Amino acid sequence: MKKSWFTATLLILILVLASVSFAASSNNKKDSFVFNPFQSVFDQIFFYIGQYYLYDIDLGKCQYQLLGQLSPIKQEDQKEKNECLDKYSRYDNPEDAKAMRSRYSSHFGGISIELKEENNGVVVKKVKENGPAEKAGIKDGDIIIQIRKENGEVTQVKNIQSAIENIRGPVDTNIFITIKRGQEILEFEVVRKDVKTPSVGKKLFSQTGYVYIPIFGDDTADDLEEVLRSFQNNGINRVVIDLRHNPGGELNSALEILYYFSKKDSDILLKIRSKNSELFHTIKSLSGSFVNPKTKQIKSPGEFSGMKIVILTSRASASASEVIAGTLQDWGYKVIGETSFGKGVGQSVFPLLDGSSFSLTTFEFLVGNSLRRVHGIGIKPDIEIKWEKKSGQIDEDFIEEYINSFSDPLKDPQLMKAIGELNKL
Repeated sequence: MKKSWFTATLLILILVLASVSFAASSNNKKDSFVFNPFQSVFDQIFFYIGQYYLYDIDLGKCQYQLLGQLSPIKQEDQKEKNECLDKYSRYDNPEDAKAMRSRYSSHFGGISIELKEENNGVVVKKVKENGPAEKAGIKDGDIIIQIRKENGEVTQVKNIQSAIENIRGPVDTNIFITIKRGQEILEFEVVRKDVKTPSVGKKLFSQTGYVYIPIFGDDTADDLEEVLRSFQNNGINRVVIDLRHNPGGELNSALEILYYFSKKDSDILLKIRSKNSELFHTIKSLSGSFVNPKTKQIKSPGEFSGMKIVILTSRASASASEVIAGTLQDWGYKVIGETSFGKGVGQSVFPLLDGSSFSLTTFEFLVGNSLRRVHGIGIKPDIEIKWEKKSGQIDEDFIEEYINSFSDPLKDPQLMKAIGELNKL
């Protein structure tokens, strides 16, 4: 199983602190006793801050601000800024917590369509073969007008975002989609099924492979491995890895990707400094940690260490993308673009009693063999080229649109330079 140290710690914590119940019998009467170490969400949050927050904090002085953060008032409407916790630590209500979890998963309940926005509304760009939408009778070119859920909730579709939010939902549940086809108004009942979206986009420019990673999710390392192997099998040995506008995500996914590019047992991927400990992740320490989900075989390090790689970064490349860029740069790979964001701290996400969650900064990381500090500094590219690149919402159709619209080397000076540098190797 893929688990980073902080995930393992969290799971142990949950097991230890989970409510324990048992029944005792006396005089033929059953008395039950339920032990719960936390009486409220606030108790949980205070416990996690006291035990795991990276920085020193005066909990007594922070009670009012933290209570305010949990109030129904939106945080942006509060008059006082929360100065107790860093800007990356936050409380998410149950709905936001669920959305955050799904953001890093490439699986969701959907109907297998691609959408585009035109002057006449949200249009079905492509109905995928053998998917739920095709089986229901939806066709390319249909205009989505309305979506009705099983509970009767109706949404008038005004943009792609509202369409996606209402189309996605639990697997094996129904939605009713009203579409306009020519002069006809039709309604289709569609059953949501498990849909997997690629977390990695790819393209070929002559003899150079191009890979775009918009975020690090739970399947990203496996998807990248598949793409790189396909390049390798077709004689493509030069690859651009585009991390521009990548905000980070699953740290363990980034570690697995780094694992692909070095065979040296002593190579350091990163050092993690938490409140009470320090941990080094090396190629040797991670050996045996990663398993191919299809073959169930343990992955060996350095599978793609013979490839020639250049990494692209932007000012919005952050966190896990900086771990990748900084470590590979330290190992001798070239970085091109702009200095990255400089988010060198990571968060653990703690589930709370009411289904909400609390993201807390619990560690700082230093990257590569040189143990370079990232926080507040970023990764400076070997070749700096400033260019504003369009970014957008990551959705089912985003990777394909990004690849097709913004990856023409002649219109992309950073990519053009990366390809040129690879041609010299």
